[in-house]
Amino acid sequence: MHNLGLIDFDIDAKPFDWAVKFDEKAKQCLISGSHEGLINYLELGKEARYAVPTQDYYLPMIYAIGLQRKEDSLKFIHEGFQHGSVSMRAFQIG
Repeated sequence: MHNLGLIDFDIDAKPFDWAVKFDEKAKQCLISGSHEGLINYLELGKEARYAVPTQDYYLPMIYAIGLQRKEDSLKFIHEGFQHGSVSMRAFQIG
């Protein structure tokens, strides 16, 4: 989830509040298995329009969670931000 139009060219820039809020909402959807919440991401709040201005980098996550079965575990293998507007969250389904 990212917004390259609002990027701060300082790689270690403090994350924007909207980026942190949306990333946390997405994280909670992933943890709870709420795929519907991630699919209907615009309903997660006004931050969604900033965090996902286009779907080109968002849809691969939707494809990945489509493979998750109820018995599969989910593990976050990286969390963080770059350039203020780029969530670097990565997860593994196993």
